[in-house]
Amino acid sequence: MEWKKYYLDVILVPLGFMITIGYHVWLWHKVRTHPSSTIIGINTHARRFWVPAMIKVLQHQPRPTTRGGPT
Repeated sequence: MEWKKYYLDVILVPLGFMITIGYHVWLWHKVRTHPSSTIIGINTHARRFWVPAMIKVLQHQPRPTTRGGPT
């Protein structure tokens, strides 16, 4: 049997899909089980502290009484 170019495509295209899907499954599992070891988990943790801090700062700032620019 003669080796043809499309044989390589038949092998590499599904392999590429399997590697991509496998990586995303691994990443999902890693984020769920050890979130502090991924940047996704670190950002989520930091956001939980950042949002209440920003709300607290905004509550203490005086609000402008007029809208619009200078006339």
